[in-house]
Formats: sequence, C-alpha cells, structure tokens
Amino acid sequence: MRIYFEDGELYENNEGIPVENYTIDAKYGFSSCMRNLEKLNNNGKEDVPVYTNFLEAIDNEFSWNEDLGVPEVYIRNKSEEFVRIDTLTDKQLRYVHDLVKMYRAGKFKE
Repeated sequence: MRIYFEDGELYENNEGIPVENYTIDAKYGFSSCMRNLEKLNNNGKEDVPVYTNFLEAIDNEFSWNEDLGVPEVYIRNKSEEFVRIDTLTDKQLRYVHDLVKMYRAGKFKE
C-alpha cells in the first residue's frame, strides 16, 4: 500500500494525495484501524493509496514495496507536500527497520 501519513487531523479536501484512496482515521481506535489495514493488505490491495493519521500504518508490513525496495510512506514536508519517507533520512531503509520507532525518535525530519 502507499501510505500517506498525516501527523495530526486528517483534512477533508487534501491536495497531494490520489483522489481515489482509502481513509483510515486514528480517531476510530487502534483495533478498527488495524482491522482495516489488514483487510486491505490481505485482499491484494498492494498498490492502493491509504490516507491516514494512524502511526502503525507506516509499518513495513503494510508499506513495503518489494519492487522498489523501499517503504511507500509519504509524509508532509515543511512545504506541505508529501514526500517519500526514505528521502527524509540518510539511512538506507530496509524491511527490518522499525519505521514507527524511527518516526517517534524524530528520524524523518527535514
């Protein structure tokens, strides 16, 4: 899945993400969000864009693109544009990296 992560409230009219997307809002709780992510993941929706503020969605289980060899996670930069997460770090991201932990530690700042 392509994860468009918003650190905060989700916007209704959001530019920069595909119009056809699934929205998973953290306000509905952990279990609901995980259920929705797992349903998309298990139904062969690898290329579907997901707009979310649920931090666990950036995990490689949901975001890893085998063809590109990177997580397909997009985060807003200071210019309010979505950029792929691997451009926000000097590390070469691998499947084994804990992206949620790295995000919490501030590793994806411009």
